[in-house]
Amino acid sequence: MHEIEKIMADPELLENKKLPQIVGFIGDGRLRNGNDQFRQFLKGVSNDLLMKYAEECLDSPFTDSGLVLQDIVNEMGTRLGFQVTPGLYRGNKAAIGFDGIWQHEDSWNLIVEVKTTDAYRISLETIAVYRSKLAEGGEIVREKSSVLIVVGRIDTGELEAQIRGSKHAWDMRIISIDSLIRLLRIKESLSDLSTARQIAISLRPYEYTRVDKLIELLFLTVKDIEVEDSATEFEENDAATQPDTDDAGPGSPKKAPVNFHEPVLKKVSAKLGVSFIKQTKSAYASTTKLIGINISVSKTHPPYNSQFDARYWFAFHPHQEAFLEKFPEGYACYGCGNEDNVFALPLQFMKARKPDMWVSKKGDREYQHVVIYRKGDTFYFRTNVDGNEHYDDLEQYRVGS
Repeated sequence: MHEIEKIMADPELLENKKLPQIVGFIGDGRLRNGNDQFRQFLKGVSNDLLMKYAEECLDSPFTDSGLVLQDIVNEMGTRLGFQVTPGLYRGNKAAIGFDGIWQHEDSWNLIVEVKTTDAYRISLETIAVYRSKLAEGGEIVREKSSVLIVVGRIDTGELEAQIRGSKHAWDMRIISIDSLIRLLRIKESLSDLSTARQIAISLRPYEYTRVDKLIELLFLTVKDIEVEDSATEFEENDAATQPDTDDAGPGSPKKAPVNFHEPVLKKVSAKLGVSFIKQTKSAYASTTKLIGINISVSKTHPPYNSQFDARYWFAFHPHQEAFLEKFPEGYACYGCGNEDNVFALPLQFMKARKPDMWVSKKGDREYQHVVIYRKGDTFYFRTNVDGNEHYDDLEQYRVGS
């Protein structure tokens, strides 16, 4: 097995390896044009490790650390939802020297330039020429493109002044790697990818005399989180429903939600034999791009039905279904009470039962209720079929024990 594959197969070994060691295992230890092995390696690491590697490049520079940082920034662009075309490691006279092209879903292109520091003046004209040549070559549309300079350090005052005083003030923007990491963190906290895609637009040049666009982005972010949180508070729309005995009463502070997503992720990953990269708060894509999963967890609730021992409830949102539909295999994964009871339900299973699931509407958002009951060690997916209770045994979908 190749050394990189050994490292990827052992999370503890991967965590303890420094970037120069990892780069040293690739080819002859140098990043060269035509060898994308390091870029493929980055696609398989977690967001946390990706951010750690960025900080390592800035805090402890090493041979080729600038090129490594370029790859890390481009991978962040991919995880923010852009279609990324990486630049060359080492330019030549016949090539255009951009560090990356990030294309948004609406075909807007960001020409990305990565700098570890702004301690020296950057040739804005050189970067502008890259954009012009790309437009002349038909690779981008000039009117639907701009330049994004990603700088390693937060203090970018001199570079900002340089851009403001130039003819490129309307075509170029700056972001620190620290802020890029924060943007990726925000995306992780969201539930709906459509909200995350709107936030990515903030990297383009805007005239902010009127701040409506900024307020809209803030509103979308807050709304996304509020709707997802409130979805876990529903009651079954059923004659047998009564207030939970283990929930706080009116006026009492809310209990902290259960959180065992990571143990569930590890179980599902082991079951399916693939690694996953976090896309949003609960959505994950396999590094192979062939499997998508959504993870939801629930505490144990009273059954409200004497033939059962416990009940668990979740929300199944349209954006979760839309995410899973992008993959050849998609699973809605549910952790019932703890990580010992996990079920991976194929998207086809969920779609077939949607017409018989309870529905809630909050403003312009709508979602289905997922209700799972337990009797002993057996779990059942409850729906109402033609007005009658129906229970599907979930044992065949159990992940581990």
